[in-house]
Amino acid sequence: MEDEKLLKYAIYLINAGNKEEAAKVLTVLANSKDDGIKLQTYDALLSILDQIKDYKMIIVLCDNGIKISQTQKRIDNLAYFQMRKASAMSIKIGGWKYVRKMFKLSPDWFNFSTEEEEKRYKELDDKIQDSEKQVDELCAESLKNAELANNRKLLGMIYLYRSPIWKNRYSDLKIEQMVRTARFLPHGRFRDMMEYSKKDLRMIDHYDREAISDLKTAISIFKEVGDNDSVSYCLNNLANHYLHSYQYIKAFITLKKLEKSIKGTKDQELLRNFKKLKSRLFTRNKDIPNYVDEYKDYMSE
Repeated sequence: MEDEKLLKYAIYLINAGNKEEAAKVLTVLANSKDDGIKLQTYDALLSILDQIKDYKMIIVLCDNGIKISQTQKRIDNLAYFQMRKASAMSIKIGGWKYVRKMFKLSPDWFNFSTEEEEKRYKELDDKIQDSEKQVDELCAESLKNAELANNRKLLGMIYLYRSPIWKNRYSDLKIEQMVRTARFLPHGRFRDMMEYSKKDLRMIDHYDREAISDLKTAISIFKEVGDNDSVSYCLNNLANHYLHSYQYIKAFITLKKLEKSIKGTKDQELLRNFKKLKSRLFTRNKDIPNYVDEYKDYMSE
């Protein structure tokens, strides 16, 4: 009973925006003897931890959640923690890809300067490939378990959390495979351009479509079960994706839907996110924070 009261207090702190104090309470609850309390605690911690700085802790929480769910034979919880782990891993993989790109940053690059540098590149490349296979396996297992659980809201959550995995691959590929070319345009003008191969363009388009498709599927499911706040979160993510891919008209239309959806909501995070997205739309993404500088020390870990 005491643990249940502490959990309710932690959730209250999260809703009030006091994440630091909530984390202290939840850290205590993570050692509860009640597995049900533990799973709820892990879920609450996943909602407030920094996806990059706290990556190692997030993976431990997901692994513990997966282990308890398997022991209890709760495929609904198993599906949830599998997808949360896959989502966290995809963000970390993006950091590794950024580091890998640094090896070939110069447009005039043609080979590695030392054997040690080439060895480090290959090790990092192998780690990325192995981790992406693991993410794909986790996603497939999670979706299968969610469908077996016959829980529509859970299925919507799985699609909601899978969408950023496609979005991350979309962004990573655009950054990594950009090729610098020089062209003579009409009237003898010379232009330095950034382009992609046809193969890369097809994959970029594929990841873009999958990210959008998952969000639209999640929206449909959440509307079906009457979960308006989750619909709003999906619209929030969809508007962010459109802004990120410079599809401003679609972003505007989605933000209008989001504005209508959040009327009367008590979720302060949704309201804050809407204001930020609206600002980005009207400034054409010119006020996006520089997250690379903030997180660069965590990317290669």
